[in-house]
Amino acid sequence: MQAPLTFDRPWLLLLIPLVLAAFWWLGRHSYAGLNPGTARLALGVRCLLATLLLCAIAGIHTVQRSDKLATIFLLDVSKSVRPDQQAAGREYVTKALGGKRTGDQGGVVEFGRTATVDEAPSETMQSLEQGKASVAGDATNLADALRLAQSSFPTGMGRKIVVLSDGNENVGEAESEIDGLRASGVRVDIAPTALEQEQNGTPVGEAMVDNVTLPTHARQDAPFSLKVVVSSTVSQAGSLTLTRDGQPLGTQAVQLKAGKNAFTFPQKVHEAGFHKYDAVLTAPNDTVAENNHGYGYVAIQGRPRVLYVTDKMDSSLGTIKNALSAQQIDMNIQTPGGIPASVAALASYDAVVLSDVPAEEVGPAQMSALEAATKEFGVGLGMIGGPNSYAAGQYTGTPIEAALPVKMDIKDKKRFPTVAVALVIEDLEEPGNVNMSIEAAKATVDLLDPQDQIGVEDCNGTWRIPMQYVTDRAKIKSMMATLTDMNDPPMYDPYIMEAARVLGSTNAQIKHIIFLGDGDAISESGQNSASLQKLRSMGVTLSTVATGADAQGAQFLASLASIGGGTAYVAEKSEDLPRLLLKDQQSVSKLRIIEEPFRAQPIPNDEVIGGIDWGSQPALLGYNVSAAKAGATVALTATDHRDPIFAYWRYGLGRSFAFTSDDRPHWAIHWLNWPGYSRFWSQALRWSLRQNTAADFQSTLENENGKGHLVVDAFTAAGGFVNQASITASVVAPDLSLKPVTLAQTGPGRYEGVFDADQTGPYLVNVHRGQPTPGGPAPPSQTVSLVVPYSPEYRTLGPNLPLLTRLAENTGGKIQTDPTRIFRDAKSWVVGVRDIGPLLLLVCALLFLTDVAIRRLIIRPSRVRESVTQGAQSVGARVAALRDTSARTAQVPSTPQMNRLLERKTAARINSPEESATTTAQLLNRRASRVEDAEDDPFPYVVSLPPKAKPPAVKPGAEASAEEDYTNRLLEAKRRAKDKEA
Repeated sequence: MQAPLTFDRPWLLLLIPLVLAAFWWLGRHSYAGLNPGTARLALGVRCLLATLLLCAIAGIHTVQRSDKLATIFLLDVSKSVRPDQQAAGREYVTKALGGKRTGDQGGVVEFGRTATVDEAPSETMQSLEQGKASVAGDATNLADALRLAQSSFPTGMGRKIVVLSDGNENVGEAESEIDGLRASGVRVDIAPTALEQEQNGTPVGEAMVDNVTLPTHARQDAPFSLKVVVSSTVSQAGSLTLTRDGQPLGTQAVQLKAGKNAFTFPQKVHEAGFHKYDAVLTAPNDTVAENNHGYGYVAIQGRPRVLYVTDKMDSSLGTIKNALSAQQIDMNIQTPGGIPASVAALASYDAVVLSDVPAEEVGPAQMSALEAATKEFGVGLGMIGGPNSYAAGQYTGTPIEAALPVKMDIKDKKRFPTVAVALVIEDLEEPGNVNMSIEAAKATVDLLDPQDQIGVEDCNGTWRIPMQYVTDRAKIKSMMATLTDMNDPPMYDPYIMEAARVLGSTNAQIKHIIFLGDGDAISESGQNSASLQKLRSMGVTLSTVATGADAQGAQFLASLASIGGGTAYVAEKSEDLPRLLLKDQQSVSKLRIIEEPFRAQPIPNDEVIGGIDWGSQPALLGYNVSAAKAGATVALTATDHRDPIFAYWRYGLGRSFAFTSDDRPHWAIHWLNWPGYSRFWSQALRWSLRQNTAADFQSTLENENGKGHLVVDAFTAAGGFVNQASITASVVAPDLSLKPVTLAQTGPGRYEGVFDADQTGPYLVNVHRGQPTPGGPAPPSQTVSLVVPYSPEYRTLGPNLPLLTRLAENTGGKIQTDPTRIFRDAKSWVVGVRDIGPLLLLVCALLFLTDVAIRRLIIRPSRVRESVTQGAQSVGARVAALRDTSARTAQVPSTPQMNRLLERKTAARINSPEESATTTAQLLNRRASRVEDAEDDPFPYVVSLPPKAKPPAVKPGAEASAEEDYTNRLLEAKRRAKDKEA
């Protein structure tokens, strides 16, 4: 039988006999002046106090047990566990569930990067064939799975976790959960299914590329070394293939030994910039192809490079390229599709220029990478205008606009024409698409200004939102959110013409209809679409947005937009709507472009455009309207409106400029043959180039179990250490998220920091000392890179037995090879433990007070026993009397006659002198006899009077003698008691 008590420090219980013996020996002398009974009582109280005190110090707990067990199986579905091992794990769970007893419960948690409950603990679970949950398998987070399982256990049952995993965690720390598991009474067993190193009875061979090591920087045409580290579980022959920037460099045969192998390749690069090296391993004994690839970056210092992006190739670009070449600057011309989407690739250029490229051809990922490359890594950025650039190219609110020195949302609207927009909306066949029409209506409101007007008409001919000025956007959008039952008509013409009629009554300079529907009224409306020809004569244009439309419906709406002089759009998802409507609004209103001849007005003595003969410049024919941001320098302005033509500023560590006219034979056709044209561009682009300031520190970056470890050593020109330096760093992850890296000084001149590196791809870290100042030189900076070529799940080649063993040993578990014993390896389980040490300490405090009272008040055991006995008798007599009274009351009915008889009987007894005297004498005799027999016992409490008896006749003299004898006996007893007390 298992003990109901447990101790945290049971060895302290060995002190109890020694302490009791010490108290007995000391008590022989300290209790000498006490009555023997009192001394024994005091010794017993002290021994009990010492015993309880030692039990409390030993950490005593009461233990609650149960014969019912709840077991949760943790099934690892990450990529480091082979499919055959996962299948074996499910079979293990099914066999274990077959051994459940009545009342036992089983559950399953699947885990990879995260954990989720596949089967909650229940008595009904009998098997596990295929997991229901789906988790990302690109990482292993065993700690998360342990926490989730611990919180999923039912109460009042034993708790066990069975781990079916190789233990190769790369997110979280499972060992940090051991204390919590142990405190909750959870036992962790390990199943061997994911620990096997054989597949189909044969050993598993595996080879992988550990890393590709390159220097952070190298000079152009200078030799450097590339090192590839390869691991293999068996000795075998293989080959390594190297590529640089996607171009093959060759394949080399290699001989692999079991363990790590390092191979070095001499390299030399002729072009400046960031270059990417790839290494691909081929080996016959290999099971995982994903870990056979590794890559790294090297920065080659040489001539500056500019990436010039345009979708229109013409002869004018040769003029700019020749001008840059004369300045020792290389120019790489690409279409928008050639813009890299990673900061690491963009960092190979010193500046990037976008020339009349619409935002929809650049893409959000490229925009974010360009903004981060400029702000954090000093890459220059420039934008050249045109009909598809700036606000007309939909750059408003993008990361590109944030990096430029001009803003495209113009506040001065008075010089632009006012707009009135009528939205005509129909119900769609698919109810889920109705929301897209409402979202489109809301997006249109955001594109209008307070002096513009908007209204919404349904296809019943009802104006659900009357035409009104956009003075309260929130109110109008809330009204749109409640729009329902817009009707699905057989033809659209009446409703479009009604919208045109209302628009004609407004004073807006631009009148525009946007029809939103699925185009399913093609049969009827096709016959009457000729009526829409009247729109153009009314000064109204029509655009259509197809939502939820099939090919025929979208084509029909496109024909309506063509007749109405607008544009047809197809919205496949709600995210498309703001972009499409912005493009439609700008194509209709043309608010952001001014096309008229003008000569740019320079500011005197500007550092960027100085030295150019601006007096001989020809006229430009147009520009994109924008406004300069605070802190920007506007070197060229328009003549009439003072709008910026050329502005520049510093953005983070980089520089950016904005030229709002173009560089093509369109607005700048007269500039192409002007002598100052090539000089202007060479000076502007040279100013925007990344500033390579020599750093007075050295940075290194390594990957340590899913963490990037950055080490910066700062030193003086004389080689001394720089302490308490202002060094900051930021990292751009593969997903383009930007985070600062906190650096702390860990030694003389050394600063270290860590960051999460659990994504696949390149991490680029820029370290700089100090902060950039407006107009001043760029602070010293250095860029280092870290590459995670594949998921960390593919990096390990065997199970993490030490971790799994510690989990089992520290929680009382084991490696359980027999699944049928999972629910049967113990008869009972601890389900609750209560610390009773505080209660024992309270009892000890009361016993201490009792000990003091025994010695000071001289309490004797005989008195204690008699007091207890008398108290018990008194209580018993009271209970008996109450029962007797209740019985009499129940047997004799209470009536007025009976009550009067009882009162007379009681009065007669009291008034009878004979009975009164007899009773008094008997009581006195009893008191005298008790005094003689019990020494100094207290006077007893009279429970009841004796039964009535007739006293014997006495002589007059004899009565006086009896009273005298009683008095003498009473005095003698009192005297003896005092002598004994003394």
